[in-house]
Order: sequence, then C-alpha cells, then structure tokens
Amino acid sequence: MKITIDLPSDLVCRLRLRAKRDGKELKGLVAELLERGLSGRPVAEKLIVPVIVKEKKSGLPVIRCRWLLRQRTVETGGDFNKGR
Repeated sequence: MKITIDLPSDLVCRLRLRAKRDGKELKGLVAELLERGLSGRPVAEKLIVPVIVKEKKSGLPVIRCRWLLRQRTVETGGDFNKGR
C-alpha cells in the first residue's frame, strides 16, 4: 500500500544513509522500523563506557573504551538494565 507522509529532511537523509549502510531498500527499512516501534520489542543500544586503567609497563593511566549493550523498550523508553 502506498501512503504519503511529510518527514523532516534530516530524518529522510538519515533513513537513506541507514538503508544504504544496511543494504536495504528505503521502503523495507521504514517498514521494519515502524513494525519494531509498534511492537514495543526491546531495542539494543550500544553505549561507549570509558574505563581508566593503569598501564603495566609505564604505570601511566590509559583510557580504554568498552561497549555496553543496553536494552530499552521502544514504546516506553524504559531501561531494561536499570537495577541490574
């Protein structure tokens, strides 16, 4: 089914870039994102967590970045990992 909706140009640009990156057609990506948003399924977010450690050889501080996977619901935006 075809519909026409007005979207902000920056949002359309981000959608096009993501579709290209993921190797999908724009209409398929939009349908997938709408379906995910309406279903309320959890969405994983990657967060960079800096950790300061001491270098063994020199004893100097080094900042290492780790990815932390956080899940939240699309509908409520609630954080699943809160309190874990």
